[in-house]
Amino acid sequence: MRLDEPGTTFPYVENGADWKRRFARRILELDCDLDPVALLHFADDLALSCRWRLMAPEEVAEALYAEPPRQ
Repeated sequence: MRLDEPGTTFPYVENGADWKRRFARRILELDCDLDPVALLHFADDLALSCRWRLMAPEEVAEALYAEPPRQ
């Protein structure tokens, strides 16, 4: 979901540091065994992508970390 669509939960995050912090926090909520330092490097890379930055960091974390649907 884009953050300019009606019904979005989170507003656009203009500050890159805040976006990375929120992304890392959500990923660690999903899996607390991940390496926080490596996760911050990953967040740095994602924050440079216009595609991911238009999404809420929590939604990006869930999209990337979610298990694939079972068939």
